[in-house]
Amino acid sequence: MCAIFGSKDKETFIKLYNLNKQRGISAHHVRVLNSKNREVGSWTMEGQMNDARLPDGIYYIGHCQAPTTENQKYNKDTTHPFVYQNYEICHNGIITNVKPLVKSYKLENFKKYKVDSSIIPELCYEIGPRAACEVLEGTFSLLIYNTKTYELFLARSGSTLFYNDQGDFSSTEFEGSKEFPEGKLASVSVDGIDTENAHFETHSPFFI
Repeated sequence: MCAIFGSKDKETFIKLYNLNKQRGISAHHVRVLNSKNREVGSWTMEGQMNDARLPDGIYYIGHCQAPTTENQKYNKDTTHPFVYQNYEICHNGIITNVKPLVKSYKLENFKKYKVDSSIIPELCYEIGPRAACEVLEGTFSLLIYNTKTYELFLARSGSTLFYNDQGDFSSTEFEGSKEFPEGKLASVSVDGIDTENAHFETHSPFFI
């Protein structure tokens, strides 16, 4: 079990991390963005987040991790975000059709990392985020970042995800939040979280 979370407000981001860290304390990832979704600072580390490290920014996004596959010990190479070309993803959930996708799309990441999440950025690069969401089976909530276009997306199929109109989001329900729509790929910016467009077909047999 893992978690994704984010906020435009540093103190709210810290609160959301503390709310979600019960879902995974083996490692964490933080990325701080400016008003154009460009990186101000980021890091991936073992253990829990140190609030004092957070630089000032416009949008704060993060992930905390509890491994669900064979690589249980901390290893930076198998810690979120997973990267392929200009796509980085943080994932909560379990992908159940990894082997068929690796074969069909000739994916390389899984051969290197042996982690289900590692195929997602490669799929995003090869067929686009929306199409990637449609071919994935299992459960997921995703935080997708394009380091070339600076686009930021959230997506959900099965796994828990909550958000509000102020642009906060979290795998764990928080005060004033509402459930993120199932089967949606939403753009995220300083203007908020747009869940009105980009529906995709889901293939989730259960919820995490």
